Amino acid sequence: MAIARGVKYSWLKAKTCKSIAQKGWDALKTEIEPDGNRPPNLHGHDVFGRRYVL
Repeated sequence: MAIARGVKYSWLKAKTCKSIAQKGWDALKTEIEPDGNRPPNLHGHDVFGRRYVL
């Protein structure tokens, strides 16, 4: 979402960011269930190593 917003407001160049955004979307799609919901155990870590649930 941040990359899309950056391109929309011309803060970022679409040509440069397209492949980056596509890689992010492809990774996210592997974590989403076919019905569009996230699995209940989907979690991550922030830059400080703290765990969070998406």
